[in-house]
Amino acid sequence: MGVGSRRPKLSPQQQKEVIELVQSGRKTGADAARLFRVHPSTVARLLAKAGRGTASCQ
Repeated sequence: MGVGSRRPKLSPQQQKEVIELVQSGRKTGADAARLFRVHPSTVARLLAKAGRGTASCQ
């Protein structure tokens, strides 16, 4: 986290859980966003950072 950055909405453990749920197919990106009470773009960013490439949250 850089100077002036916002605090992450999800802890590192929660981020791992979101990535695992979506990549395993158990949840869609939108479902994971609702579950963790974050915006779907937050989930999309996590998935893109995790190397999934196209992060669909539909």
